[in-house]
Amino acid sequence: MSFISKETPTGTINGSNKSFTLAYSVYQIDDIWVDGAIYTDFSRSGSVLNLTDAPTVSIEVDYWTAAPAASTSSSLSDLLIKLTIKLGTSVTTNFSEAKKIDALNDARRDILLTWDLQEFITETNLSFISGVGALPSGYLRTIKELDKNGKIKDLWNNTTDEVYKRVTITRFDDEIDLTYTEKQGNLYIFDDDTVTLKFRYIYLPADMSTGSDLSGIPVALEEGFIMLAARQLLFNNRQYDTAAMMSNEANKNISNHFKKQRKDYGERRKSSFDSALLDELFII
Repeated sequence: MSFISKETPTGTINGSNKSFTLAYSVYQIDDIWVDGAIYTDFSRSGSVLNLTDAPTVSIEVDYWTAAPAASTSSSLSDLLIKLTIKLGTSVTTNFSEAKKIDALNDARRDILLTWDLQEFITETNLSFISGVGALPSGYLRTIKELDKNGKIKDLWNNTTDEVYKRVTITRFDDEIDLTYTEKQGNLYIFDDDTVTLKFRYIYLPADMSTGSDLSGIPVALEEGFIMLAARQLLFNNRQYDTAAMMSNEANKNISNHFKKQRKDYGERRKSSFDSALLDELFII
């Protein structure tokens, strides 16, 4: 999937038109900006946005497309070369190609267990019978996306697109609020409902095995990805200090990437808030 930033959708901006069409199939709306301020009072049907208020100056939309983005990740053969360079010639002979491939596959799994990479987020219609739904093939873990009311939006009703009911489930000795609970390959929802819900989750692709296989990990995260694979090999080779250093650098590289994303997003939101506040201050 691809992230589209500040798209002006098709539709007349004249103070009366409230319907606008986005250029691509929509996976998820991040933000809508109407007349320079963030806007939340809208509904969506496919790529069509229906606003409660008509824009008079501008409308911009940040969203994720439903179609997969063109791959910007490296092939397994390229990753093996980069991993060999990262390890250094003095230790490269200690590791077979098979061990390097295993380390790369494990590193990808480690990243997906920690970070919500859009490239690995997918959705499916999950059927529940008496409250039980089987997890889809390739499922790794759920994501923890929140809607505008701060509720977890992993499961939602197919027809209304509303967040499914939150329930209190006892897990071991504590009580926690969850939309669902997961156990032994199944999801369980409250009230033993028989219903079909959309389910959004992180999937784990098949292991890379041939040189042309793509990792799917964005190039921006590739340095950290390679270092995680190197860390595993070095640790297994009992080079613990070097492995620890590699692990720290890998985590720093990956977390900095996501911090920058959040910073850019936050600055845009702050800019919109400041503009709206200035407008309000100068209204007489």
